[in-house]
Amino acid sequence: MKNTISNRYGFDPFFDSFFPFERNNLLTTNIKETEKEFTLSILVPGIKKDSIKMTLDDGNLIVSVTFDSFEDYYHIESLTGSAERSYYVGDAVSEEDISASLENGILNVKIKKVEPKELTKKIIEIK
Repeated sequence: MKNTISNRYGFDPFFDSFFPFERNNLLTTNIKETEKEFTLSILVPGIKKDSIKMTLDDGNLIVSVTFDSFEDYYHIESLTGSAERSYYVGDAVSEEDISASLENGILNVKIKKVEPKELTKKIIEIK
């Protein structure tokens, strides 16, 4: 018997990989700037705190999210798997300059504004 369940576009589930519209909106971010800091408001509805990982690597803040798996379900419309997004914050920013909180499906990340590292000019003696 043919599966009669179709997605919201009216196509059989076979075509889901050709229309990945939902994946384009993962980790949607709004950025606010004040005199002292930047605030990133990242949409992560339904995600628990322990499913979110943040790392600072070479001036990039990387936010990784793991979505729950639904192994025993017949039909799944919720997201499964993982997503990652990178935000360039500059080389002068350290872990101490970043704080984060999760409230009502929004990950709020505050990044203190810091002065960029000054490039120093050094003369190299040729021997």
